Amino acid sequence: MNKNVITKIILITLGFIIALAIVVFAVLSLAAPGVMAGWCEETGNYSLAVSYASLHYKYTGNVKQAARCAQDSILAENNKYIIKYGEQLIDHTDFDSYCTEQDEYYLSEYNVDYSYRQFIYGEVSVAYYSKGDTQSAVGCAIQALDASFDRSSYQTDGSNSYSINSFPDSNALITLSLKVINNSDDGAASYILQVLENISAEGEDLVKLEQFTAIINSVAQGTYTN
Repeated sequence: MNKNVITKIILITLGFIIALAIVVFAVLSLAAPGVMAGWCEETGNYSLAVSYASLHYKYTGNVKQAARCAQDSILAENNKYIIKYGEQLIDHTDFDSYCTEQDEYYLSEYNVDYSYRQFIYGEVSVAYYSKGDTQSAVGCAIQALDASFDRSSYQTDGSNSYSINSFPDSNALITLSLKVINNSDDGAASYILQVLENISAEGEDLVKLEQFTAIINSVAQGTYTN
C-alpha cells in the first residue's frame, strides 16, 4: 500500500479519535459534572474542579455539593471563589445541619473538637480581608459567632447590635485576627477590637478572650511585636 495512503489513513483515524474524545469530554462535562469534578480534584486542579462542582450543585441543590464547591475554592486559594461559594454554602437552608454532621464526624473519627461553621466563616472572612474589604470580613466573622446577625449590616463605627456570649477555639474572628496581626494592620485591628470588647464570656473562654484582646489592642496601637 502506498505510504501516502497509509499516512492519510493514520491521520484520519487519529482525527476521529480526537474528535470522539472531545465529544465524550463534552458529554461528561454536561451529564456527569460530579465525575469531572472528582477527576480534577484527584489531579489537584481545584480551580477547574470548582466549575464542575458548581454545575453539579445546580443540578442537585444539595448542601454537600455546596460544601464541595466551597472546599475546592479554599484548596484552589481563590479568594473570589471562596467568597462566592462560601457564602452560597453559608446561606444554604441545610447549612446548620451539615455543620453538625461534620462536627460529629470529626469527633467520632478523629477525636477532634472541630467547628465546621467557624472554619467556613473564617475562610470567607479572610478572603474578604485579602481582597481589601475589611468591613465585610468583620461582618462575616461576627455572624459566625452570632447567627442572628446580618453580616452585610456591619458598620465600622461600632454602631451595630449583636450578642456574642462565647469565644471558642479557632473561631472565625480569631482566624481573621491572625491575618490582621500578621499584617500589623492597625486599622482592621481597631475594628476587631470593638467586637472583642463587646463579647461576653466565662471561664476558659474569658481567659482566652482577655489574652487575645490584649494582643489585638497592641496591634491597633501600633505597639505589637512578634
